[in-house]
Amino acid sequence: MQTFKGQIEDLVGVITGHGNMDDTALNDWMTTSAKNVLDLLPQEILIKHNQTAETVGAKYGAENKIILRVTIGGLSCKEVPFGLSSQVIDSNSIHLATANNPVYWFNKEQELEIFPTGTQADIDYIAYPTIVASDDNAIANFPNTAEYAVVLGACAKALQNIINDLTHQEEDIEIVQAMQLEAQTLAAQYQGELQRLTGVQS
Repeated sequence: MQTFKGQIEDLVGVITGHGNMDDTALNDWMTTSAKNVLDLLPQEILIKHNQTAETVGAKYGAENKIILRVTIGGLSCKEVPFGLSSQVIDSNSIHLATANNPVYWFNKEQELEIFPTGTQADIDYIAYPTIVASDDNAIANFPNTAEYAVVLGACAKALQNIINDLTHQEEDIEIVQAMQLEAQTLAAQYQGELQRLTGVQS
């Protein structure tokens, strides 16, 4: 299967030689596009591709992850807002969490905190990927049906970069206009893919 760079160039043409377009830019656009797509996907799709971390500690580093589910001993932990975090650990509070009613929240350091502690917690999550467009042709722990949307999102950014470069070079206005129409078509395809993914598609 073609690399993501090859797939992008099939849709928008060769990307080298235009403005600041290079492999680093493609990696950034693919990585950003993947994050955007993941943020829109429903949990019932994400949970099929999750990873699970186990911890007995009170804190878990959740930066650059979508937390899907936290369980302790088979019981689902309820997420509470950070503003309630001091009350759920207070034995005199009506909001006190118990072994039968465990909770978690996110602190200011983007760590996930779990209470009560001392028992293994299972944390199901999806990590935001880092993509190397010139090498990769698949995204690990990512819905296969969503990868084309990621490519289209990166293509839209790449084509806009080409248009900006041609505009600053004062190229033929008809070429720029034609590429702007292509960009609109790509944007519509991207939105169509997002609508498909956020519907009933699994």
